[in-house]
Amino acid sequence: MHPLVNIAVKAARRAGAIINRAARDVDALAVTRKRHNDFVTEIDQAAEAAIIEIIRHAYPDHSILAEETGVSDGSNAEYTWIIDPLDGTTNFIHGFPQYAVSIGLKHKDTLAHGVVYDPTRNELFVASRGSGADIPSRAIDDRAARDVDALAVTRKRHNDFVTEIDQAAEAAIIEIIRHAYPDHSILAEETGVSDGSNAEYTWIIDPLDGTTNFIHGFPQYAVSIGLKHKDTLAHGVVYDPTRNELFVASRGSGAFLNDRRIRVSRRVKLADALIGTGFPFRDLTGLDEYTAMFSTLVPKVAGIRRPGAAALDLAYVASGRYDGFWEVGLSPWDMAAGALLIQEAGGLVGDFRGESDYLASGRIVAGNPKIFTQLLHTLGPLSRQ
Repeated sequence: MHPLVNIAVKAARRAGAIINRAARDVDALAVTRKRHNDFVTEIDQAAEAAIIEIIRHAYPDHSILAEETGVSDGSNAEYTWIIDPLDGTTNFIHGFPQYAVSIGLKHKDTLAHGVVYDPTRNELFVASRGSGADIPSRAIDDRAARDVDALAVTRKRHNDFVTEIDQAAEAAIIEIIRHAYPDHSILAEETGVSDGSNAEYTWIIDPLDGTTNFIHGFPQYAVSIGLKHKDTLAHGVVYDPTRNELFVASRGSGAFLNDRRIRVSRRVKLADALIGTGFPFRDLTGLDEYTAMFSTLVPKVAGIRRPGAAALDLAYVASGRYDGFWEVGLSPWDMAAGALLIQEAGGLVGDFRGESDYLASGRIVAGNPKIFTQLLHTLGPLSRQ
């Protein structure tokens, strides 16, 4: 790599190490609001200081434009480093793992080099003008994700896709369940209902929640498996293969992430809350209803995120990464495991009336108890059902 890029990479990794250490206890951070929904922490400042120190040591005469400290002119005005030490601060302070370090270098009026580093995945994106772009540190464990362009993709209906990986993953799940519990019933996204002789138990399976993300290489998807005993959700598992994060819950036994107990967030004000959602993309008849909800909620919260995998979104509510969530038009396999995770983590789940038929209606609101109540108060009057 170019010597200038090497410095940017060194600086980005140094900043990423600072961010990763702080991410272990985001609740302990000192957070300052610069303006409406624009936050800065001591980690933004420490990461920026580390980046500038490395650049100044290597190129003391270069100019710097940084998010927190502003413009610092150097004697060599041809080169300007453009720095965001923590892009996604709102995500970071809520524990939502989608943020990055960004360092660009402008030569005269032309962007010459760029580095974006994701410390949560240890992914380093690098580009130099005329030399292409690269991801030299990318590490992907799941086999199919290494070559998504080679997948056979079928469109089930508008904006609803299935790949051979959905089908293979579902078949593998069902094979394991059938071997252990041959008399249980199964409700799976791709193969539908398979009744067993013991109708008390039903496994609810989404082998790849976030297929559209998967086929585009966007690393936000999960496996979701719930087990219903009679009419009660008894067990739930959501697995994120891109981060190797396993969320597990059993009724009455709590919720866990990789064997560590998790709880919903403790935020009490909607204005401080990070909310997850999913907008209608298959059946657009409810788009006006959803748009009214979205536009009403946006000015009332710290942020709204829509990554596109509802099972993982619900797991993020359970682990405190989101403070709340709402969506319409979901299927039981999108919600079953995640709903139990939230309940066992101390949160609440319901439809827009606060009632418990969300698995049947596909209309769900979830959150910690304080935020759940405020979401119902805000969104309930806008619901058509």
